[in-house]
Amino acid sequence: MGIRAKLVLCLLAVLLPIVAVSLVTINLLENQLVERTESSLSNTQRLEAARINEILTTYAQDARNLASDTHVKEFVDASNEFRQARLAGHDTSTLLNTSIGGIDGIAIIDLASDWPLQQLALALQRKAGIVGSNIVELRIVDITGKTLGETMGYTWEPIDSDLLTRSINTVKTSFGEAFLSVSDQTRLGIVSPIIANSGEVVGALMLETRLNPIVDLISKHEQVSKSSEAHIAQPMLNGDAQFLTELRFDRTSAFSKIIPKSKNLPINQALDAPRGRILHARDYRGVDSILAIETIPATGWGLVVKVDTSEAFGPVNELRHVLMITTFSSIAFVLVCYMFCLVPIAQRLKRTAAAAHKIMSGDLTTRVNDFAQDEIGNLARTIDTLARDLESDQQIRTEVEARLRHQALHDELTGLLNRKYANNVIEQLNNDRQSQHSVMFLDLNGFKDVNDLYGHAAGDEVLITVSQRLSDQIGDGVTLARWGGDEFVVILPGCGEAAATETALSLHCAFDEAITTSKGLHQLSCSIGLATSSETKSLDDVLMEADILMYEQKKAKQNARSRGSMATRTVERALKEDRLEIWFQPIVSFKRPGTYALAGAEAFVRIRSRDGGIVLPQDFMNDVESIELGTELDRRVLTRALSSLARWRASGVVGEDFRLSLNLTAHSLNEPEFSATLQNQLKASAVKPEQVIIELPPNAAVDPLLLAHLRMLGVAVALDKLGTDPMNLGHTARLQPDIAKIDRRLLSDAIVAPHVVSICEERRLDIIVEGVETREQMAALHNLGVTYFQGYLFDRPQRGVDFITRWGKSSSPSVGERLNRDVSLRLAG
Repeated sequence: MGIRAKLVLCLLAVLLPIVAVSLVTINLLENQLVERTESSLSNTQRLEAARINEILTTYAQDARNLASDTHVKEFVDASNEFRQARLAGHDTSTLLNTSIGGIDGIAIIDLASDWPLQQLALALQRKAGIVGSNIVELRIVDITGKTLGETMGYTWEPIDSDLLTRSINTVKTSFGEAFLSVSDQTRLGIVSPIIANSGEVVGALMLETRLNPIVDLISKHEQVSKSSEAHIAQPMLNGDAQFLTELRFDRTSAFSKIIPKSKNLPINQALDAPRGRILHARDYRGVDSILAIETIPATGWGLVVKVDTSEAFGPVNELRHVLMITTFSSIAFVLVCYMFCLVPIAQRLKRTAAAAHKIMSGDLTTRVNDFAQDEIGNLARTIDTLARDLESDQQIRTEVEARLRHQALHDELTGLLNRKYANNVIEQLNNDRQSQHSVMFLDLNGFKDVNDLYGHAAGDEVLITVSQRLSDQIGDGVTLARWGGDEFVVILPGCGEAAATETALSLHCAFDEAITTSKGLHQLSCSIGLATSSETKSLDDVLMEADILMYEQKKAKQNARSRGSMATRTVERALKEDRLEIWFQPIVSFKRPGTYALAGAEAFVRIRSRDGGIVLPQDFMNDVESIELGTELDRRVLTRALSSLARWRASGVVGEDFRLSLNLTAHSLNEPEFSATLQNQLKASAVKPEQVIIELPPNAAVDPLLLAHLRMLGVAVALDKLGTDPMNLGHTARLQPDIAKIDRRLLSDAIVAPHVVSICEERRLDIIVEGVETREQMAALHNLGVTYFQGYLFDRPQRGVDFITRWGKSSSPSVGERLNRDVSLRLAG
């Protein structure tokens, strides 16, 4: 047996007896505390029961005193005799002529009245008050239960319909149920029989007494401790228990909280405990408690006196807690001494030796990590420092070697393999004359223009993008390397001419999309020279042949895959891949200074490139506006713009006066079916024609019949870019538009501007000024009478979701507040 095991046995030999004695002591204390608590609760319960019985006895005696009053016995007896004679059909005239009353302040009683003893009832109420009784209201009834008289505030009707009969038959004063009066006063009902001088029961008094003396007595028990409590409940006809007193932890319980008999809680058991008993159970809150219960025989009430178990056993629990802390502290102290004296030293030495062995074996990442300020710690830190220095030297050497190897074989700008690596591949493949190998030389067309116009930084961005696109097109096993400048070489091992041609065509596809740089979009293509080896032609010859073919193709400006302009292909692919976007720029109405409103918006088309860039209309519209592709583009724009407007109207973010301007090409407008297409689109999208404006291009030859059809539909016509050419003003007479969109540059001339506005007003044209960028421009235009504006002063074109978030009715703040905040647009009147 080792020293560690022996120390553990000694520890157990000392601690186990201490723990056993402690547990026995706690158990004895707990039993004594239980006995004392039960005895105290039982004494309190008996005392409270005795007090309640004393009060109830007083109530019964007060009731009997009133019932035995001379006037009560005589008057009730006479009234009872009169009623029995009348019921039997006998002559009652003699009885009526008999004078009853007229004494002690009571007037002569009319026995034939409904309540002949009403004055007697009031007199008894006064008498009860004079003698200090708790009787507050009463009713006098005859032997049949018929009312002979009652006080004004009497309300009690016994729930037990046999209570009156039982009291009269047994000739005993009986207690009814406790209840709340009409004025929310607690009452206890009592029935006391009235016995005539002849010894015969002739009626009864039904009395309401105050319950407060009993309730106040019970509530005083709460002052004993934090959880001590006494309460009473009365049985209901179905056996349930109804609380008569407020509970310490439920102040609304009196006469409102009912415990069903089925729950069999202590309060339910108290209704059937005539001798009283002690319970260990959960109270009405579900909290473990010690309870003393007893049934009050006179009323059948259940009395409960209780205290929470946690409070009753508090001293024992506290002692147990202290003892446990002491015991565990002792154990912990011994274990700590053991664990932190011998065991840690051995473990540290073992860990240090193991780390040193791993470092000697070449594992330089191993650390002892012993920071103790002693001899072992100093040794461990020395070993860690040595290992850290060796690892750092090794890591630096590895990184430098890897970087040098990468730089030797890769192009620094693009990250592609370089010319040296490509030559090595070609040299290796030269030894394999049994298989065909293909080589492609690729040169960029238009790259020199990018460098000359935008600088070498833009040229570097183009080379990086091209490299990424070419890498995406080639497959596994193919070598792509930058040969130099804007030349690339592709080596295809084991690939014949046919397969290599397919690869070349896929590389052409990499240039279908314009290349986006920080300077804008650039339309580039490529020239590819392709050659394949044979048994008689080495790869060196193939490389030279591919280079010659590439330069011949570049010189002849041939592109094997070209199907039209780059812009045309960009639009075709955007339509096919659904990369078309509609952006919107707000048109703002400005009636008077400080009053702004969103009048509408102009829709603009954008193309989202594959790499996430945005292609603007000026980069492709000139190439497609006069061909069928432009017409298809217009159809998409029309459909999406109207769909957006329909959604905005349906969701209530734009008003009924919101108008959307659409720019369409002259080619689309002159299509014979354009009017029908527009009408169908409006109907399908549920957009009102009055909310749509078709903008005519400047100098466009538009069929007048089309304009007539548009006006018949209710669609407004606007002449766009009025003012970019002074001759455009003449088109207003020929085309007769509804709206003139004037470039603000035309109105910058203080002499020309008033005449232009005057011409438009004479022809009853609404004026929208485009290109407004400053507050000064807007102020000058507003002074000329212009009220509709569009330009960067308000907002740039933006996606539909951004536009409606910023300008919709539900956006915050309002349009005026936004303009004032964004551009400080405050104009003098």
